[in-house]
Amino acid sequence: MSEKELLEILVQKVTGIEMRVTHIETDITGIKTDITGMKTEITGMKTEITGMKTDVTDIKTEMTDMKSELKDVKSTVNRIEKRQNAIFEQTAGLIEFRTGVISTLQEINENQKSISEVLGEHEIQIRNLRRCPV
Repeated sequence: MSEKELLEILVQKVTGIEMRVTHIETDITGIKTDITGMKTEITGMKTEITGMKTDVTDIKTEMTDMKSELKDVKSTVNRIEKRQNAIFEQTAGLIEFRTGVISTLQEINENQKSISEVLGEHEIQIRNLRRCPV
């Protein structure tokens, strides 16, 4: 083989290597672009995660507030139940007192009728005695 043939083979091989290098460079550029896109997406995800963390913190705060309010409501309900029980007891006592008063009033009414009848009889006897000559 002559020098010219060797030189042509060498030029062909160098040209092939250059094309491969160009192709590799294109691939690397594409990979860099993909990596840049991934970095952007990761940054976006980080921002979203930060927002989610803030939301979770807010939810925890609201839950703490709600628990406190629920304790207050339970306390209020307990006080209302105690008052209600006291009212029930007082109502029972008043009903018992009312029943006793009604019974006493009925007895007084009956006694009044008897007294009126007795007074009526006595009035008749007194009038009869007045008519009799002494």
